[in-house]
Order: sequence, then C-alpha cells, then structure tokens
Amino acid sequence: MAKLLDPAHHHLTLLRVGDEPDGAPGVPARPMVLTGWPGSVATEAELELEAHPIYDSQLWEAFRNELTDDMSDEVAALRDAGFDVTLEIRTGDPVDEILAAAADNGTDLIVMTTHGRSGLTKALMGSVTEGVVRHAEVPVLILRPRTD
Repeated sequence: MAKLLDPAHHHLTLLRVGDEPDGAPGVPARPMVLTGWPGSVATEAELELEAHPIYDSQLWEAFRNELTDDMSDEVAALRDAGFDVTLEIRTGDPVDEILAAAADNGTDLIVMTTHGRSGLTKALMGSVTEGVVRHAEVPVLILRPRTD
C-alpha cells in the first residue's frame, strides 16, 4: 500500500463487516434468558448460564473484539509503514455497509481485495466487490490478496 499511497498524505480506514453475533437482537444490556419458553426444558448447562446471565452487550463486545483481533496484523503492518489507520467494525450487508462507511467517512478511494471468483461460484455467492464497484460514488481499486 505504501507504493500506491503516501503515508504522509493519506489516512486509512480499514473496514470489517460481519454478521450480527448469534442471539443478539440488537438491544444492548438486556439479560438473555434461556428458560421459560413454553414447552422448553433447560439443560444443566443452560441453568448454569442462566445463574450467570450473559448480556447482549457482552455478546457485542466479544464480537467486536474478535473482528478487531482478526484485523490486528493488517492494522499493525500499515501503522509500521507510517500510515494513520482507523479500524471500523460494522454489521449488516457488506455492500451496503461498505458504501455507507465510505459516505460517512468522506472516503475518496475504496480499496478492496477479491478472491477473483467467477462463473457459477460468483453467481451463487454474489459478489461484494461487484456490488461496491457498481454503486460506489468514488473510485474503487481492486487488489488480489497476496499468496506469499
């Protein structure tokens, strides 16, 4: 990246979009109750968890930490190269979230990596890259991931 962009003149925002964590309805700090559903029978493990409730806010925090940890090597490498780097975590549809983040942050270039899938795989899986390229209001630079 340092060959394409000058660290002295560019701020980078790395964006990671993930699915919402399982069991999180989007309302923070509400205890999750595992028993009490009609016809349900709690296991010993569920009763133990209920004795020490897990809050939605804890699920979200663990989720954010996991995604942040996944990106830590990339953030560190870019910072070592002299870039000012921000990591942003979002949930939802990747295309929508990438485009929204670009608009929210005043982004002037979106850089993405792609697996280079084509044909049936692309048709079945959809293409985040294609969706971003089609709808972005700023230039999009597509890079293949390094294989070394």
